[in-house]
Amino acid sequence: MKSIPEAQNVALLECELARGLVLHRGGNLAAAEAVYREVLARDRAQPDALHLLGLIAHQTGHYEAALELYDEAIRLRSRVAAFWSHRGNALRALEKWDTARTSLDESIRLDPKDAEAHFLYGLLHHEGNQLEQALQSYDRAIALDPRMIAAYNNRGNLLRVQQRYTQALDSLDAAIRLAPADAEAHTNRGNVLLAMGRFDEAVASYDRALAIEPKLIAALVNRGLAQVERKQFATALTSLGDALRLSPPGMCPKYLEGMQLYLQRMLCDWTEAQPDAQPDDADPDLARLLDQLAQGKPVVTPLCLLALSDSPALQRRTAEIYVADTCPKRKTIPFPPRAPRQRIRVGYFSADFREHPVSSLTAGIFEQHDRSAFEIFGFAYGADTEDAMRRRIRRAMDQFHDVRSLTDAEVVGLSRELEIDIAVDLTGFTQCSRTGIFARRAAPTQANYIGYPGTMGASYMDYLIADEIVVPRESHRHYAEKIVSMPECYQANERPDWSGIRVPSRAECGLQDDAFVYCCFNNHAKISPEVFAGWMRILSKVADSVLWLVAGEDGVEARLRQRASKAGVDPARLIFATPWPYAEHLGRQRLADLFLDTSPFNAGATAGAALAAGLPVLTCIGESFAGRMAASLLHAARLSELVTATREEYERRAIALARDREEFAQLRERLRGNLCTAPLFHQAAFTRALEAAYRAMQRRSLAGLEPENIAVKAAFRE
Repeated sequence: MKSIPEAQNVALLECELARGLVLHRGGNLAAAEAVYREVLARDRAQPDALHLLGLIAHQTGHYEAALELYDEAIRLRSRVAAFWSHRGNALRALEKWDTARTSLDESIRLDPKDAEAHFLYGLLHHEGNQLEQALQSYDRAIALDPRMIAAYNNRGNLLRVQQRYTQALDSLDAAIRLAPADAEAHTNRGNVLLAMGRFDEAVASYDRALAIEPKLIAALVNRGLAQVERKQFATALTSLGDALRLSPPGMCPKYLEGMQLYLQRMLCDWTEAQPDAQPDDADPDLARLLDQLAQGKPVVTPLCLLALSDSPALQRRTAEIYVADTCPKRKTIPFPPRAPRQRIRVGYFSADFREHPVSSLTAGIFEQHDRSAFEIFGFAYGADTEDAMRRRIRRAMDQFHDVRSLTDAEVVGLSRELEIDIAVDLTGFTQCSRTGIFARRAAPTQANYIGYPGTMGASYMDYLIADEIVVPRESHRHYAEKIVSMPECYQANERPDWSGIRVPSRAECGLQDDAFVYCCFNNHAKISPEVFAGWMRILSKVADSVLWLVAGEDGVEARLRQRASKAGVDPARLIFATPWPYAEHLGRQRLADLFLDTSPFNAGATAGAALAAGLPVLTCIGESFAGRMAASLLHAARLSELVTATREEYERRAIALARDREEFAQLRERLRGNLCTAPLFHQAAFTRALEAAYRAMQRRSLAGLEPENIAVKAAFRE
């Protein structure tokens, strides 16, 4: 039995601890720490004070110190569940997984109804990528404490990763009902909506988070990404710029710097990029970005890099970094041995089965596949627009599966159930990609085609369908896949049916009848400062010429006109084309004289559409797949003389063609004749060659052989 003075001392210390707790819960850690230390100065064996000091050490990132304090508290009083659970949390932070698990087990043994211990166990499983076990722990924590906001938050994040989006929203909505002012919950809800493609709602959630916590970097970054998807590039650049400014030195969110530079290109905002001239590495921001990339840092996504660098080696390094970070190879169940069958089953996977350049280039292939030898399956995970192209593709498939609502694992399960032999990714790293499907092996053989012009940098992608121009033999080492070299071109275009296409007058499009009309209908991100400076030199030497470009977001046209003026070119000579439906746009392209391509990121489908409209394309060949696309198309259109090797040659050729109208008229007439004879416009021959590639892939797969480069023999006779 304690004496009266001793009892009074205990009561006094308990009062002091209570005061410290009030300060602690109010966020005044320094004052709380002072109180706890004062208690320990009077009684070094006070376990609660040691435990609470450990919590402050943990909260301030001093995990080793926290662990020592928890251990000391446990030596004094070993049967307090909270001491063990917080010890387990410190060990988790120190990545000592096994001992962390032992501590949490002891906590739960002492108090099976301790919700926090179950929550911390969930964190341990979550960080170890044991998602189902983590989900069970979060569910148990919520069952014990239905008001545990953190458990709902983490549960929602986990379900988002598992692509169980409806359940994720339910969990995060529950968190928000409990804590309407929880900025993290609103951010997490936005992340789910972003993953679902509900971009307007995602932005609204991020806006609510930022109204509560204006400097929340995660909300700023992801709001910027949602705004990019909405094509609100100026507001996206503002969001990402704010996030970059708020980020501590050396702690910039992944890929943010590359996205910011890409958006500046999209907006033709070259104020930081020394637009007058010189090579890309004259841009200090780009030079710094590429230097970080060479060090293996995740600073730019593969798609953004295509507009910033022509180095295939750097593009491979970027893809490998990105895949390892966002979509590494998953453990998969091996495919059982398959016997040869009469028809090879090819699955085409795409987010773009609608009015889209990828579908314009592939719908005819789907239709012309030899059904006696191939069975064709479509797996659609993009927006269901139910437009004419979507309906056409549905008709062209033997089976068409809308898999938007399925997780990656479920899509793989469906593909395996259907016994797909060759899975073809038509999306790559472009919008709404589902690379996780291929990381889990949808088929014994997997190939990347047409959607993303470059390497996926992934061991699970077996082949890249290309040609000897976009990927010459000496560049094979820069691609993680084995290369399928198509005989003429990696792309096959349909000849348009001009009976239903109207060609407007030049006056309708703001063009003078007697002007020589240079044009470029590439998106603005492909227009580098160097390219634009070259165009201005061309215009300055061809007096009656104009440059016809795609209209852009507010500010783009003004910036480009200002640049033209600085280069001594009348800004009125820049004409901007507003968006038109594809068929109408194809018709108006006949009004232009010469399409000026961009580098290092060429026109791909855009160049094919121009050539199909009878519009010659002038290009400067680069080093990477994306920088050699137009050269491949021109070769297959039998117009190789429009492929130049240097920027200087490109400019000289553009000027010469405008000055020699007779030569140019002959060139244009030859292109129109080639629409009926050149291999670029023969999808049937291309499809036969593609099928030969598929047969070669299947033979190797059935024989148990590793993928190998495939050179397809010509299937076209002129």
